[in-house]
Amino acid sequence: MLNVVMKFVARVWQLTEAPYREVLFDTPLQYRRLLRLLPFFYAWVLYVGYKAYKGGRALEPPLDGPLWPLFWMDWVPWKYAGIGVLVLLAVGGIAAICRPRAQWARVMAFLGIFYWFGMIYSHIGIQHRTYTMLTLCFFLALMPNLPHHRQAGEDARRRALLIAFGGVTFILFTYSWAGFLKLWGIVESIVLTNDIVFDFDIIPLNLLNRAYQYEKPLLLSEFVINHPGLSKLGFFAAVYIEFVSVAAAFRVHLNRWWFAVLVSFHYMTLYSMGVFFSQATGVVFLLFCLTPFSRASLNWRAVIGELPWFGPFLSAALYRLGGFGESRERLWVYANPDCRLAQAVVAHARQASTCSGLSFEDRHGPRLSRLIEDYPGVCDGRGLVALSERDGERRVRFDAEAALFLSAGIPGRAGWAFLLLLIPLPLTQVIYRGVARRRAEESSHHLDTESS
Repeated sequence: MLNVVMKFVARVWQLTEAPYREVLFDTPLQYRRLLRLLPFFYAWVLYVGYKAYKGGRALEPPLDGPLWPLFWMDWVPWKYAGIGVLVLLAVGGIAAICRPRAQWARVMAFLGIFYWFGMIYSHIGIQHRTYTMLTLCFFLALMPNLPHHRQAGEDARRRALLIAFGGVTFILFTYSWAGFLKLWGIVESIVLTNDIVFDFDIIPLNLLNRAYQYEKPLLLSEFVINHPGLSKLGFFAAVYIEFVSVAAAFRVHLNRWWFAVLVSFHYMTLYSMGVFFSQATGVVFLLFCLTPFSRASLNWRAVIGELPWFGPFLSAALYRLGGFGESRERLWVYANPDCRLAQAVVAHARQASTCSGLSFEDRHGPRLSRLIEDYPGVCDGRGLVALSERDGERRVRFDAEAALFLSAGIPGRAGWAFLLLLIPLPLTQVIYRGVARRRAEESSHHLDTESS
């Protein structure tokens, strides 16, 4: 099970080209951050379990019997089994707070909270609001015994961080899945059923209905009701935030601040609709404060550049605004000699670009050689590579993204080609490679004609 999880996360990591942005979990500092996160997380688990005990009747037998994870409770009196689960949760939670590096403590905490919520949901039905906490608790329980940060070798650090990264990625995937379901609902309502489920004109009416349920307007509901255009904007913003969340897991600058966006998202839904997922919000807030997978310092340009979908465009726009004249951003460009399209792009950039920080290198240039040394194979199969550096931060762009980013430094109409970065990058990469392949075929045909 552990190897399957690690292979899955490593494969997703490779597909996102994240290794060429930065390595998220190869330093002792990030391992220390993980060890710092664990006690706070298990304190939250213990608090949530206590709140659920205080407000429920889980120690009473359910009318329809227990859920399937509690099948063993058919042979044990419910009350005594419940007391045993509470003891398991209390002992495991306290042990995980005091000794978070011990796997047995983390396993006990997970089993305790898992069975405890199983008892509660046997009464009220399964609730998805606890999935975030249970998911992270499960992944952390998979980590083996963790050595002290002064004694941990590279393999031990990487294994622990990779498993924890899998848990964080899965949490963000649950948000993306929720966003996907909303998008699918829109498509289904428009294309298939012509229903009014996603009629934006009724969003203020739904908020008004919520306000009547609470007998007084919520903090933001009255303002949104009076400005119906904001309800449409808020809906699309919520869908965007949820749908692209999983991408934030693989972006070292954006990672921490995306958790802040999710916390704000939860509170906006609370104050506008009265819907609040307190357990998920607590976990996301802890990850905002203590995530191991983010840079400690804030580089707002890098954060903007890593925004899913809009990031490449905004990064190129900032480069265009600040690239003419003296620029703090340096850009090194390499074009594969075998790619005629890349050679044409570079030739045009040499002639038209006025950016002071632009340089061109061959494969054996000092900057590109160091990049290949850090990430072997980074240029294999690439027609165009653009390496940018600003304030000590390094970013690598390939093919279509590199060409369109390079165009942002060209004055005049040709420079506005970077607006094409608003098209999703996978699509622009497919178009770029198709054009490059066509150029290569035309060149080969031309050479064959000349030789004959």
